[in-house]
Amino acid sequence: MNIEFVSHAGFIVETKGVRIFCDPWLKSKTFNESWSLLAKDVKVDYSSIDYIFVTHEHPDHFNFPTLKSIDPKHKKRIKILYQEHASLRLKNAFEMLGFSEVIELPIYKWTILNDIELYCGSAGSMDSFLAIKSDGQTILNLNDCVFNKKQYNYIKKQIGNIDFLFTQFSFAN
Repeated sequence: MNIEFVSHAGFIVETKGVRIFCDPWLKSKTFNESWSLLAKDVKVDYSSIDYIFVTHEHPDHFNFPTLKSIDPKHKKRIKILYQEHASLRLKNAFEMLGFSEVIELPIYKWTILNDIELYCGSAGSMDSFLAIKSDGQTILNLNDCVFNKKQYNYIKKQIGNIDFLFTQFSFAN
C-alpha cells in the first residue's frame, strides 16, 4: 500500500492497482476566505484516480472548486465514495458536478471494492471516517471525527490493529 500526502486532509492511497483520493482540497480559500492552503498549485493526475472519498461537507473536505475543476471525462469514470446518509444533499451535489456514480458506504459495516476492504463510520450527523484494509495493512482516516473512549474501543474491535492513523490537525474539534 502506498500513501501520498497531497494537502490539508487530502491524501491518495494506492493499493491493488486502485487509487483512492481522500478529501481533495486543492483550490480556493474556505470558511469565508479565512483558511488557505500552504502549498499552492498542487497538481493531481486525475486520470489515475479511481475513487474520491469525502468525509463530510465542510469546504476543506468537500471542496466545490476542486471537484468542479476536474475534467468531465475523469468525472464520468471516477466513482465517489461517501457515507450512507439520510440527506441526499451531497449525493445530489456530486451528481450535479458531473460525477456519474456515487457509492454510499454503509455505516459500521465492511464493504469490499476491488478486493479492498473499506469500513465507514460516522461521528454525529455529518463527519465520517474510513478504514482501508489491503495488502496486510490498515489505514484509519478519522479526520475530524472525535469520539469518547468507549467509541474508540468499539472502532478498534471492528477494525483491529491500525498501521497508519490520519486525524485532523486543525482546531475543528
